Amino acid sequence: MAESQSRYSIVERLTDKKLELISAKDKVEEKLEGIKQNILSLGVELEAYKIKAEEDTNRNIEERKADIVQLKDSLAFRNTNKDNRIKAIDLKIAEIDKALKSIESISEASSKEASSP
Repeated sequence: MAESQSRYSIVERLTDKKLELISAKDKVEEKLEGIKQNILSLGVELEAYKIKAEEDTNRNIEERKADIVQLKDSLAFRNTNKDNRIKAIDLKIAEIDKALKSIESISEASSKEASSP
């Protein structure tokens, strides 16, 4: 009977050890499954981040394009305005030149009249 108790005791210990190992295996598998899920979740987050970053980049590019168009329009307006102002100044200079020539003509005429007796 002692021999059967000894076998029973060995079987019991081996069975307990087997159950512990099965439990440990299940925990490892659960942990691995959790890690897999975490990796999948991080992958989804990474893709969402990439899409958002691309959208932000595209939006920034579009905003920059709009800024450039606005600056070009502003520059064109200023150039037109500058050209108009230069034309106006040139016209004023031409009028002054005419006036100076008239004065010069009058001066020459009056100088000739004064020198002729």
